[in-house]
Amino acid sequence: MTNAPAGWYPDVTRPGTQRYWDGSAWTEHSQPLVQAASPTPVKRSHRGWWIAGAVIAALLIVPILIGIVVASVPPEAFQASAPQAPVADQAEEPEPVEQDLGDPVMAWIMCQEEMSSLLKAPATAGYPLSNEFQIRQTENKYDMEAWVDAENGFGANIRTYFGCRAVYVGNEQWKILVTPHDS
Repeated sequence: MTNAPAGWYPDVTRPGTQRYWDGSAWTEHSQPLVQAASPTPVKRSHRGWWIAGAVIAALLIVPILIGIVVASVPPEAFQASAPQAPVADQAEEPEPVEQDLGDPVMAWIMCQEEMSSLLKAPATAGYPLSNEFQIRQTENKYDMEAWVDAENGFGANIRTYFGCRAVYVGNEQWKILVTPHDS
C-alpha cells in the first residue's frame, strides 16, 4: 500500500476496526470501524423523469384520440328525432333532404393539422381547449381565431395566433385556409 494517501483504512487482521496509514507505513493507532458515507456518488433514479414523460405523452395523445373518436361519429348520431307514428289516411310527404354541412369538431381538427404543418416543431404544438375560442359557422364554412404554443427553430416556446377557415366540400373532404398573425 505504498501509493495510498495517509488516512484510516479497514484493518484486515482485526475485523470491525480500522488502522491509520501515515502514507509510508502502518502506525500502531487503531479505532472501531466507522461506516462512512460511500465515496462513490449515489445513483439517482430516473423513474421520476419517466413518469413525467409518460404523463406529458398522455396529455398530448388523449386529446388527439378523443378528437379521432368524436370525428368518427357521424353528425347524424348527435341529432335527436322524435319517432312519428304513421297517419293512416294521409299521403306521405317527402322527407326534406338535409344538407351535409360538416362537423365543427372536425373543422377544428383539420385547422390544427394545417397549422401544425406550418410549424418548425409540430410535435410540441399545444392548442387551446374548445371552450377557449369560438367557431363561427355559416352554412358549410367554419371560421375560428385561435392560438398555438410550439417551439420555434431555436427551441423557444412561442405563442402564434392564427385565423382558420374550414370549408366542408362533402364526402369527408375539407378545404382549409390558415392565416398566422400577430394577435
